[in-house]
Amino acid sequence: MKEILRNRDRLPEYASDFRRLSPEVVLDMFAMNEQHARDLMTTFTGIARRMVVASSVDVYWSFGRVNKLEVGEVDPSPITENSPLRTRLYPFRGETLRPQDDPQSSRDHYDKILVERVVLNHPELSGTVLRLPAVYGPHDPNHRMFRYLKRMLDGREAILLDEREASWRLTHGMSTPMPSHWQWPTLGPVAGSTTSANHPPLASPSVLDRLRKRPTGMDASSPCPLSEYLRSCAGRASIQLKISWSILAASAKNSAMASTSIKPRPSGAPSPGNATTSRK
Repeated sequence: MKEILRNRDRLPEYASDFRRLSPEVVLDMFAMNEQHARDLMTTFTGIARRMVVASSVDVYWSFGRVNKLEVGEVDPSPITENSPLRTRLYPFRGETLRPQDDPQSSRDHYDKILVERVVLNHPELSGTVLRLPAVYGPHDPNHRMFRYLKRMLDGREAILLDEREASWRLTHGMSTPMPSHWQWPTLGPVAGSTTSANHPPLASPSVLDRLRKRPTGMDASSPCPLSEYLRSCAGRASIQLKISWSILAASAKNSAMASTSIKPRPSGAPSPGNATTSRK
């Protein structure tokens, strides 16, 4: 394994290093804006035969609609590679740009739609785009499952979800097995294409379904990645919780409340307060 440790924002300066490495296929997991994509394609033209670039499901019109960036009726159908994209660019940019010394300033220029356009329309170098879902698991900087895991580690008897949260659907992918999604776009004949990691397109399970043993419709013998991940996290933190994963349902007025039942911590088990569970 050869490593070239350089500044991502100065990629063209290292073209000679990459030429000596002579890769056939280049996988870029960190092309976050249009300039990144242009530098990438310019640098590897004449060096590599194909680019494979990580994109995101935030390119879709439905993402913009949910986040009030787009107007129109919500489309409940499963998203495919051919679903419409956002019409408004720069989804995380406010009315004014952040100062350059702001740690979040790069978000003003983030847009995977522009990355995809550059990669897929280059006149000399073929490109493939894989749109990733919301990634959770080890090294997730957003701590997407923190709200559920923290309650388990605290020994809560139930995790309460209001009706809107319980029914929320969003495609997720666990970070540990995600590399398997890159094998076929890097090795197979899919240059110039766009695909999603959740293929074939299926209706994503709701949050409530994810907290069960397995999503609705999954074979009874198949483990649910999210529930297994949460269970393993509880074990690694040395918190001896016995999670029953039974779902209780109740209704209050017109709002259903759902809970995942968790058995209390056995006597003598370490206190959850001694475990490192805080956000970074």
